[in-house]
Amino acid sequence: MGNISTRVVNKYCRGIIQSVTDCIYPFLQKMLAIPEERVTID
Repeated sequence: MGNISTRVVNKYCRGIIQSVTDCIYPFLQKMLAIPEERVTID
């Protein structure tokens, strides 16, 4: 039972992490893209 529960928890945590990353990554990309654009303009 312990192995099954840990697998479920790991799968659940991975799902949360992936969904959070999918939400945050584009935002971080925009944040990081602003300095990059400034550098290329200069």
